[in-house]
Amino acid sequence: MTVYGGYYREQCLLPSWDNYYGSAGRAVAVLSNLEKNIIFETYVANDLLDHMQYFKKYYDINLKTHQSDFLIDFSYFHSLSKPIITSNIDYSINKNEAIIIQDKYVICYGTLESKAPVIRAEKCVFDFQSSKLEDVYNNENMINEVCLIMNFEEASSITNSKNIIEIKKYLFTQIKSLKILVLKDGPFGGYVFYENSQSLQIPIFKTDKLFKIGTGDIFTAIFGYLWINQEKNQLSIQDITEQSAFSTAYFGENFFDYKINILDKYKENLFRKVYLEKINISKKVYLAGPFFNSAQRWQLEDIKQLLENFKFNVFSPLHNVGTSKNSRYIATKDLEALDDSDIVFAILNDFDTGTIFEIGYAIAKEKQIIVFVENYNKNDLTMIEGSGCLIYTDLTSAIYNLVWTSLNE
Repeated sequence: MTVYGGYYREQCLLPSWDNYYGSAGRAVAVLSNLEKNIIFETYVANDLLDHMQYFKKYYDINLKTHQSDFLIDFSYFHSLSKPIITSNIDYSINKNEAIIIQDKYVICYGTLESKAPVIRAEKCVFDFQSSKLEDVYNNENMINEVCLIMNFEEASSITNSKNIIEIKKYLFTQIKSLKILVLKDGPFGGYVFYENSQSLQIPIFKTDKLFKIGTGDIFTAIFGYLWINQEKNQLSIQDITEQSAFSTAYFGENFFDYKINILDKYKENLFRKVYLEKINISKKVYLAGPFFNSAQRWQLEDIKQLLENFKFNVFSPLHNVGTSKNSRYIATKDLEALDDSDIVFAILNDFDTGTIFEIGYAIAKEKQIIVFVENYNKNDLTMIEGSGCLIYTDLTSAIYNLVWTSLNE
């Protein structure tokens, strides 16, 4: 089996992460515990050849490299933030040439620096990571069975539609030999369409911690591996989907540990599996937190935007009430909004007295409360924890659990 795709540096500030993986590198790392005959095919710059040889030895894989001049880095503030991508060459106008990949089974990830490869295979899984078909899928491909995996935003952009039925129809019409279409949808799970008529929902395995960078790569790696070996392992599409969703959750929580057999972990039944209906999240979220300096305001703005991206109706005292000197006016408006809210999302990093008061008031009103706090003394949270608030120490985990709390199971 050949895994093709990018090998990039990834950096994240919170939580700390600085490693060379990229989508294909991560897939190879995870699959090396399941398959001993993996070929990792990629473009790599001379500056990274020594590092790549270490990677090859550490994960005990076969390596096939092509010369590239690109050095590409992904930098994140947190694992839900949009990455800052830097490159020594403009990859939007300069691309490495398409290579030909010939193997029985192939997992192909989209790359930034290269044209879509030409693939000759019995089965091939494509992970798009692009809003253009031609970036990943080459019309000269000769493949007996194709599986496409993409997130909903990519599929919507490719098909120019937000209607899931229209998206499905377009892709099954356009892609020759398409057997399975997977549409991922973040904390909502997503859907798998197969045999052009059947479908099933992707479950969520709930975790208290979630490092989002690379989780989509892992889903594709496990789904692709299990689908490629479906007949040998006698797994249904539902089995494959559930094990892939579990793997995504496990590595999201244990993101430093790639050298394990994830399918053995699946048998341990570590997380609660749920199926969530993606409804319009019109629930009102009261966003509590200090905004007295630039760092606090930046974080408040960032979180507000993330919540609104998930379609929450967000009330922010800073944005909705302002900074009037009339304390009675501010308190009245804020308490009215707390009464009217469904959930409180509280930023407690600086233990601001106003935020603590809002949490206490919300507890008295029996509101659901999500607390995001990074550095604290456990004793400081005794009353908050004891009152049933959900406490998270990283932003991605806090926001995903807010989404899950807001949806009907």
